[in-house]
Amino acid sequence: YLQVAEVTSIGFLSPMVITLLSVIFLHEKIGIRRVVAIVIGFLGVLLITQPGFGAFHPAMLLALTSMLSGAIYNLVTRHLATRVHPGSLVISLAAVPSLLLIPPLLVVWQTPSSPLVWAGLIFMGAAGGFGHFLVMTAHRFATAATLAPYGYIQLIWTVISGYLVFADVPSIWTLVGAGVVVASGLYLFHRERVVHAREMAAAARS
Repeated sequence: YLQVAEVTSIGFLSPMVITLLSVIFLHEKIGIRRVVAIVIGFLGVLLITQPGFGAFHPAMLLALTSMLSGAIYNLVTRHLATRVHPGSLVISLAAVPSLLLIPPLLVVWQTPSSPLVWAGLIFMGAAGGFGHFLVMTAHRFATAATLAPYGYIQLIWTVISGYLVFADVPSIWTLVGAGVVVASGLYLFHRERVVHAREMAAAARS
């Protein structure tokens, strides 16, 4: 129902949601500048979804729910990355959903009709698992603020692959909204680095 670029751009709201959830669950403090960045990022998503202007599609709610789930996943990963070995986390994140999905799987299962489909499924699972392992390993050696900007490179590959595979041409509103969301996210991580440096300097002085 949606272009790949639209779904990815909505997913980029995740850093703002992570910042809000960190206040609730990790008791972190955020200043007025970061609050403004969160609001502007949300306005960027409104440019993409355009609720009430004919461009909104109910499937966008699925993309927003996926974004929220991803934000919670990243928050938990950030909390556990320095406490649990990445291999253990990957196994846990793969085993638990697999067990939970067995009952519905038995109802809707359709055997793939060709070796190519089997190969695609296996490759997707392997790539996803290896990607999670790399993310968790990276969080052991660098802060979330340092790593997060690299995620925005995904938008470039998303637009290119969406055009090559599905012939999707992003609308001007999708591109403008994505730019607003990315700029807000980058500013959020910039502020995190500034605040962290300030706290480290104060700790050194004391």
